[in-house]
Amino acid sequence: TVVFGMEIKRGIPVSPGVVVREAFVLDSESFRIPQRFVSPDQVDSEVDRFRKAKGLAAQDISALMEERGGHIEEIVHIFSGHLAILDDPRLNGEIEESIRDRNFTAEYAVSQSFRRTINLFRSMSDDYFSQRFTDFGDIERRLLSRLLDERREELANLTRQVVIIARDLTPSQTAELDANKVVSFATDAGGKTSHTAILARTMGIPAVVGLETISAEVSGGDLVVIDGTEGRIIIDPDPVTVERYRCREEAFRRERFELNVLRNLPIETRDGHPLVLLANM
Repeated sequence: TVVFGMEIKRGIPVSPGVVVREAFVLDSESFRIPQRFVSPDQVDSEVDRFRKAKGLAAQDISALMEERGGHIEEIVHIFSGHLAILDDPRLNGEIEESIRDRNFTAEYAVSQSFRRTINLFRSMSDDYFSQRFTDFGDIERRLLSRLLDERREELANLTRQVVIIARDLTPSQTAELDANKVVSFATDAGGKTSHTAILARTMGIPAVVGLETISAEVSGGDLVVIDGTEGRIIIDPDPVTVERYRCREEAFRRERFELNVLRNLPIETRDGHPLVLLANM
């Protein structure tokens, strides 16, 4: 919808809050596989390359869990699952078989095996299970990054607060976000039950997903409003809209601060009797 020059997009709200900031458009992380096949005498070394890359990917995940998992319990749960997938004998056997029997390079074997698994999950009718394809894509990227020796550091070099606009964010990318610099995000893909959405809620980062084409409609440096409560994105808002949403952003920040103050208070009655407080959603 276009209103007085502003463009309003609606998606799926997955993490509440309001943010008005400049956009940082994150390019889709893709890997060019330079070679698909090896000669028979290179097969053993290619299997070794795959195993080494798998070990390094596991180290990356373990380091992420150690660094961030102490503050965010969901990171431990999600990435323990990633380690289990990396160690899955069926998947590893399939990749190594492709290298040995079909002379695939390690990266081509990884790409082929993970594409099949990702397409299988994408085709599932159950929304929870269909969203798990992002986890397999995340692991595939880690393996390919190690095999091709590509480490992307563009988000590590941010010098100011921004909102991320992307085709999608993997659970790893989300867990590694510096919440002091990346204060919100919006993506083309995603759903309420994805691990990316769960992490955004846990980390307190307002987010809207399922916007389909937002990454093609926003340019780096554009001012945008992300309303993670209503699932609304406003591109190039006018001054009145900016002021209105900045007031909402400040009100939300103040409310969250007040709730965080309550977080560490003892759970007891006024006369000192302790209580157990539970929530069932």
